[in-house]
Amino acid sequence: MPEASDEAGGFQGVAMSLAVHDFAGCYRTLPFRQEALALREALTASGYAVESHDGLTAEALGAKARAFLKAPGTAPRLLHVLSHGVCPLPAGRLHVVGSCGQFDEATDVQAWLDLVDLYHRDRPYTLLVLDLCNAGQAAWPDWTQNAVGFERRAWVIGACDELDNAYNARLTQALAGFLTHLGTDPASLGLDTVSPHLPFATLVEEARARVDELASAPGAHGQRVTATPYDGAYPDLPFFRNPLAVSTAVQLDEILDFGHWQRASTGKMTARPHRPGVGFVGRSAQLGRIARWLDSTVDGDADLARLCLVTGRRGSGKSALLGVLVCATHDDFDKVDDRVWLTAFGGNAPSRHGPGHMAAVHARRRGLGAILGSVTRQLRVGDRVREWSHETSPARALCEAIRELPYPPVLVMDAVDEAEVPSEVMGELIQPLSERRPDGTPLAYCLVGIRDEGTAHPLCATARESGLFIDLEEVDPHTLREDLHTYVSMLVRTEPAYADVRFSAARPRLAEGMAVSLTGRPVESRGGEFLISGLYTHHLLSRTWPAFDAGSAEALGRAVPLDLAGVLELDLKSGAAGQPLRLPLLTALAHTHGAGMPASVALSVAWLFLPGGVPPDPYEAQEILDGESHYLRVSVDTDGTPLYRLYNQALDDHLRTARGGTGDGSPPSAILEAVLAADTVRSTPGRTAWSTPYVRRHAAQHAADEGRLLELLATPGFLIHADVEVLGPLLARLLPRPTEPHALLLRTPAARLRGLPFGTRRQLFALEAMRWGTPALSHELLSAAAHGAAPARTVPLWSTGTNLDARQLNVFADHTDAVDAVVVLDLDGRPVTVSAGADGTIRIADLGDGSPVGEPLTGLAAQITSLTAATLEGHDRPVLITGSANGPVHVWDLTTGKQLGGPLLGHTGRVMAMTTWGAPGEVFLVTGSADATVRLWRLPGGEPVGEPLTGHTDEVTALSTWGASGETFLVTGSADATVRLWRLPGGEPVGEPLTGHTDEVTALSTWGAPGETFLVTGSADATVRLWRLPVRHDPDGRALDSQAPDGQVLAGQALDGQVPDGQVSDGQVPDGLVPLGEPRAGHTSAVTALTVLPSDTGGTVLSGDATGRIRQWPVRWPAGGSPAEGTVLRGHTGAVTALCTSGEPGARVLVSAGDDGTVRSWDLTGEPSLPAPAPGHDGAIRGLGRLTSGGRDIAVSAGADSTVRFWRADGGGPAEDLPPIALPAGPAALDCSPEARLLVTGTTSGAVLLHSADDGTLLAREVGHRSGVTAVTCLMIGGTPCAVVAHQDGLAQVWDLREKKPVGTLSGHRAAIASVSFFGSAPVPAAVTAGYDRTVRLWDMATCSEYGQLTGHPEAVTAVACTVLGTVPTAVTACADGSVRLYELENYGQSGELAGHTEFVTSVACAGVDGVPTAVTTCRDGTVRLWNLTSGHQAEELLFPDPVHRALWLPGDRLLVGYGMDVAVFQASGLHDTDTDADED
Repeated sequence: MPEASDEAGGFQGVAMSLAVHDFAGCYRTLPFRQEALALREALTASGYAVESHDGLTAEALGAKARAFLKAPGTAPRLLHVLSHGVCPLPAGRLHVVGSCGQFDEATDVQAWLDLVDLYHRDRPYTLLVLDLCNAGQAAWPDWTQNAVGFERRAWVIGACDELDNAYNARLTQALAGFLTHLGTDPASLGLDTVSPHLPFATLVEEARARVDELASAPGAHGQRVTATPYDGAYPDLPFFRNPLAVSTAVQLDEILDFGHWQRASTGKMTARPHRPGVGFVGRSAQLGRIARWLDSTVDGDADLARLCLVTGRRGSGKSALLGVLVCATHDDFDKVDDRVWLTAFGGNAPSRHGPGHMAAVHARRRGLGAILGSVTRQLRVGDRVREWSHETSPARALCEAIRELPYPPVLVMDAVDEAEVPSEVMGELIQPLSERRPDGTPLAYCLVGIRDEGTAHPLCATARESGLFIDLEEVDPHTLREDLHTYVSMLVRTEPAYADVRFSAARPRLAEGMAVSLTGRPVESRGGEFLISGLYTHHLLSRTWPAFDAGSAEALGRAVPLDLAGVLELDLKSGAAGQPLRLPLLTALAHTHGAGMPASVALSVAWLFLPGGVPPDPYEAQEILDGESHYLRVSVDTDGTPLYRLYNQALDDHLRTARGGTGDGSPPSAILEAVLAADTVRSTPGRTAWSTPYVRRHAAQHAADEGRLLELLATPGFLIHADVEVLGPLLARLLPRPTEPHALLLRTPAARLRGLPFGTRRQLFALEAMRWGTPALSHELLSAAAHGAAPARTVPLWSTGTNLDARQLNVFADHTDAVDAVVVLDLDGRPVTVSAGADGTIRIADLGDGSPVGEPLTGLAAQITSLTAATLEGHDRPVLITGSANGPVHVWDLTTGKQLGGPLLGHTGRVMAMTTWGAPGEVFLVTGSADATVRLWRLPGGEPVGEPLTGHTDEVTALSTWGASGETFLVTGSADATVRLWRLPGGEPVGEPLTGHTDEVTALSTWGAPGETFLVTGSADATVRLWRLPVRHDPDGRALDSQAPDGQVLAGQALDGQVPDGQVSDGQVPDGLVPLGEPRAGHTSAVTALTVLPSDTGGTVLSGDATGRIRQWPVRWPAGGSPAEGTVLRGHTGAVTALCTSGEPGARVLVSAGDDGTVRSWDLTGEPSLPAPAPGHDGAIRGLGRLTSGGRDIAVSAGADSTVRFWRADGGGPAEDLPPIALPAGPAALDCSPEARLLVTGTTSGAVLLHSADDGTLLAREVGHRSGVTAVTCLMIGGTPCAVVAHQDGLAQVWDLREKKPVGTLSGHRAAIASVSFFGSAPVPAAVTAGYDRTVRLWDMATCSEYGQLTGHPEAVTAVACTVLGTVPTAVTACADGSVRLYELENYGQSGELAGHTEFVTSVACAGVDGVPTAVTTCRDGTVRLWNLTSGHQAEELLFPDPVHRALWLPGDRLLVGYGMDVAVFQASGLHDTDTDADED
């Protein structure tokens, strides 16, 4: 085997390159010998001993590959293959084709991977570089879906996705070019100096960028490089050495931050670069207390403090103290120099904790997600966390995984107060970990470090009361002086130039002078002594030797600056002459957000602070960064790029504020420009301003710093690439009421955007822009480059936007099932929503930005059906009360997240409504149930008050309280269509039941205003009614009191348990209600929720219905009639289940919950900021059709709202001359007959409706069959326009459209027929039907007889469409499991499979696009996929905001899509570009 090159710096690996260029049979020649040779030479230069073979047959190629992979040894190995790749059925596994034009079992790539991962004794790290078509199948085979966490050794980089083509040996070319670049100019790649090997993510990204560049030529096919997936950051893979790596300590978990703890504990944060650190000095009393506590945690004493808190001012040594403890006790630090704890503890260090018993986290500028991931890895609980994550939030999943450990581990967290969102870390991790195990020990012991900034921190109070509180400022001055003296002496001793005996007298004098000056400061000026002395010592030691002698040492020590700003300024200026880039570079890093800046961004920003604007030298910048270890913390980004940040917040603050924080006075506004420009100067092909993860994450924060967020939002590239996890809270704080369409795009829930490829996000946003009625923005988005994505080919031309509303503020989408109840509460001055529903969880979210607050409350097996809140004596926060589907009522403490006492038992059915009311010194709960009773309970104990209230004859669905004449009355609504009044607390009925609604009363609310008190009711009869309640007046006719809307009590805003007394005349009791005006009938379905927003002049009734619409009904005083109908809020895609309003004074925010699993907030302050988008239907799309009218193409849609609508297919919008058609029943399917000029609609009742295609006139309504219609397809049979109408019971009828009657029946399916298609050019075509009985049947339409079946479908067949491939009639079928198959209709055999969908496929349609047979498939998961049926490859994937129901091809390669309640048209021209590449298939 050839020798590896010496240029590789000692790296040794073995490689084999197998290339096939000429093939027997039909396979195309691959003339890429020079490309293969270039890669082999690059591999040799990289340290690989390369063996190469060309032109092998399948048998020989497979034998060579298997022998190479099975060879003994542990050295890294690389196998490169350039040939054709195929995935033969039925297994669909990737095989390599040999020169014989064949493949066999020896060329099965998955078997090659198994040789390494399963059967090799040494399991060497092995990389397969597969320049083959379908290579993605090996990069991500099915088994990897269940192998997260598997310690794989075989890794793959593939030239393309599964079922996609590779072209022109692009991957081979890309890797050869990159490896050459790696060897000649590694500094330009921004690699860190810590990782010994090239990060795998960098290798993949660079290969992908270069392939994208090669594919950007005009007429070239796109292809996307794939790689083996991994859960989180890739591990260190030894395939290529990092040319910039230096020998350092092994780097552990990034968030564990080995460097932080080691540098802090050894003093290397202030030591000279490249000098050893010193042992920890001082704080012996505090160290001893914490060490004893740590040792005690091993025994798990139930009485031991659960929290140990260490605090101190900046520079007090807090991080150093924690660092020495971590290095002494954390199992992953067992290689740290023993001097650390020998010095600190005098040889008596605390016990080392075993593997998985301790986790250490440096939280500064870290998000909760990153912290959770680090703790999970260190405690070795990843498998359990993944299991729990299916049921709860990530933080709660970690807590539950820790609960399952047989011992309470220790969690050490430094800089908690400097995390990205400290309250999240404390509320969702630290506080829940204090929960007790059955033996009384906590889930985990927490050792936490925070700064003392002069304000009371919540953790301080907890630690003082029941924990261990260490304040580093509470130290004896004499002890501090001695510790400083020792510390400085040791620092100086580490500098060889001053370790000589000649300085033995000078060293202690220098240390004494420094210690005396720093400890002699006034008490109020103290703090930071260790940091100041360390930085000053570093400054002295960096001067020209000798810096001092015995005579001058003490005076030099006493000259130490007495504050941090002074010593920083002194040190930073010292290097200005020799390194003019040093100060600008550090100033640039002071403007860092998050974990740190990459060097490329820091260099671009530093340019702003350089005098004269001379471009900085990147090599000089890297040299400075490498030499400033005492100032910098280095971590690694997701793409392997090193990130730099200043290690101390005080240094950040100083550089930001000194001279305005702008160095030479450059305006701060230039920083954003510099950040955006950072990556455009790199020479790597395919990179843009958005290629750097830092820019994607933090550009918005830089823009916000400069007041330019709105300007940045208008940049299409930013919209496509912005990190929504960072941007969401920022938008809610700075732009709570967006008025621009580009800002509204980012209201898409983060969960929807998380993990989307940038190309997919661009397409989704372009569609959303069309939905908002802003085509210019849509075109701008589609024209912008998306990192790692090819240009868009299928583009939206127009779309409706039924459920878009500019007044919608946030969508809270964390529930996994219907949300049944929501309230708005004030938690510690923070408005929040509390929601619960069918998933059994209670979730709290910030009302402002929608972010989760704390962990979900869990523990109930049943659906939560109602909730309310009250303030009880002895509780700082409101308590929450929930009702469940099986009857019990639970009371929750929102401080601990636990239930108070046991459940309140009594109801035997679903608890459907509840509220609280108060009497002097008491708080009561009222509940209504499906068992037709109302019960009263005394809180907090939950004792029943009296007997259940009976009278209603059906479910009690709604209730409210009302005060009058010092008494309290209850109003209840029921499914028996009545409203009843009761006097509380006795429960005596008042008057007769109120009638008027014709169906069940579903919701009610009371509210008052000057002179009036009202009740509003909603019903399943789709009406809203208003009633006047009696009220007492003073002698001048003024109302003595007016009460807040009881809906606000339900909403949790009157939390003191008191209901204001509404009044009636003295001695008068309300003996009835007075109806006001006629019922409002604006809703088209059952009213399901109500609330009221009161005002000085009246109020606004807000009512939600079963279609998801929320209507506003303004009420003006005096209320002499029914409320006027106001605007409609659109957003929910299922029934609205609950409504409430914000409790803030003057606020006009509505909160709604729905069956669609979401909670939404709405701005009611005024009119929408944008015109309402074009509406589609008020129900899901059920059918699509096409007709022509006046020479125009007209798209037709039928919706579950029982309407048929007509649209201009070219420019969008309704067809003005064809008004919507109202149907007598819900449509189930629709098609158009151009020959008969008829629109044929089948309904859920089984009726067939025939409308004129010219003016929409109903021509006939016939019922040929009593079973609901499932599909309608029109065709010509023997010159007669006909339609096949399929039904739920498995029958299909053939209708003569001229005679308007059925003339034949297709009988054979044993379940519903889902779809009908036709093939054949004879006067009588054949029919193909797909059924839920898992069969596809073929029919002779001349005789209506079955003559064949297409078998092999594992699930219900949901769609079928026919086309011709070459000369072969072919059916494309789809199943409920997401599979799509191709069948040849002449021999009934399966000829292929289109893999991609994973859920229910709803429709299939075929057409010729660019002359290529093309299929479109739609899916409930919101995706549409377009397929090249000739090659069997996916041509494009489109993502939609809602489930996609139907798709239909229109003339001119246009595609009509029905999704959710909307319709859209796309242009697909250019979907199949002219083939100018050599196909490697």
